Amino acid sequence: MRNTLISIFDGIKDPRKKDRCVYELGDLLAVAFLSYLSGLEDYADMALFSVSRAREFGLFPYTDRNPSAHTFERLFSTLRTDFLEKAVIQQGRRILDVLEEK
Repeated sequence: MRNTLISIFDGIKDPRKKDRCVYELGDLLAVAFLSYLSGLEDYADMALFSVSRAREFGLFPYTDRNPSAHTFERLFSTLRTDFLEKAVIQQGRRILDVLEEK
C-alpha cells in the first residue's frame, strides 16, 4: 500500500532543505491526502492522523517521531500546489480508468 500511495506524489519537487528534513515528502503528502479523504480539515488534524493512523499505511517507517501541525504548515507554505494538484488529478484519472475496466 505504501509504495502505491507514495507514488501518487512522484515528480513533485521538494521545496525543503534536505539536511533539515526528518520526514520524507511523500509520507507527509500521503498523510495530508488521507486526512482530507477522511474528512479532516487542518494541519492539526494531519498531525493527529500521523499519530493515530499513519503507521497503518506504512508511513514514517524510518522514524519513531510524528510530524507536528507546524511541520505540515511549513511544508504547505512553501510547496507549489499546482504540481500537487496535477499529480492528484492524474492519479485520480488512473484509478477511475482501472475501475472502469472492472
